[in-house]
Amino acid sequence: MQSNPVRLIVIRERTAPPPMVHVRHEPHEMFWQLLDAQGRVVQEADCPIHNLVLNQARDQLAAQYGFTQQSAYAVVGQASGTPQPTDTGMTVEIARTNAVPSGESDSVTRVADGVYNVRRVRQFSAAQVGNQNLTHWGFSGSGVAGNNLMCLEQFKDGSGNPITLTPDANQNLRLIYISRITVGPVVATAGSVNIANIGTRTGKFIALGDGSIYGGNFPASDIGMLDKIASGGAYGYSGNATNWGFWVRPNTFTPNYNTNTGEQDTGFLKTPSIAAYVPGSKQRFIEELTFIANEANFTIRAMGLAWQHLSANRAFAFGFVFDPGQEFAKDNLHELRLTGWGVSWT
Repeated sequence: MQSNPVRLIVIRERTAPPPMVHVRHEPHEMFWQLLDAQGRVVQEADCPIHNLVLNQARDQLAAQYGFTQQSAYAVVGQASGTPQPTDTGMTVEIARTNAVPSGESDSVTRVADGVYNVRRVRQFSAAQVGNQNLTHWGFSGSGVAGNNLMCLEQFKDGSGNPITLTPDANQNLRLIYISRITVGPVVATAGSVNIANIGTRTGKFIALGDGSIYGGNFPASDIGMLDKIASGGAYGYSGNATNWGFWVRPNTFTPNYNTNTGEQDTGFLKTPSIAAYVPGSKQRFIEELTFIANEANFTIRAMGLAWQHLSANRAFAFGFVFDPGQEFAKDNLHELRLTGWGVSWT
């Protein structure tokens, strides 16, 4: 007798991934002007010049400066031909500066949810660039000459052809540069956290702009925090915030990008250490963070990285809100240990 084959159905549970903030750093455009000794524009670019973000800007330089700080210094000089992603500096660096001309200022403008234009205006003096032959320009997070450029490009005419720019002996050179930083997710995204001795709990994860731009009690929460984590704490604009950390709280929140998650003196905020950067990984995490027995003893419905203003007023930069029924209670007989929170970038 021939038996029928046994058919097996294998069911695997699909679990949402752990929360992870992602950042994209992109070039945008640069515009140059030559000015006489009285500050009048005597020559300028025919149109904005697009440029190249170098590989190192998305690797070790991101881990050193974060993202907004990488365009702090303008650099001019000479290099060989069309810039390549693997370039790191100029063949001949003539000058670099972080001088902001009178009447100008740096700005960070949110142009869409999670999308920021970082604008820099830098001016070289005639003493720095007068009678110098300039073929290339770039920006860097460092004031020290060397192979530390974030971006690099040739000076070009209105048709996109490379040119050599030679300011007169009494002319200043002004560079106006915009880079773009995109943060995500900016919509509620399914995620999960694995809690030892409790199991996997699901919820929604989102970057939060707090409805403000570098003002009020908090910074533009998401972009400031990503700089903080990526740079290992070296940078990260914090506005009027006096502290930052990982915040667990008993109250839920609506996972909408422009939700104001600010609360006064609720939950528990603790500042973590930031792990060393692994070269080439393009991601960085906080170290394991432990809430000890006498900390955060309540039902936890939301958690994430947050800013703190003065003693107790807090707002999420990146928040995770547990799905209904997925919240959990901590008591004074247990510790809560958190790992795996961080940022990644391209």
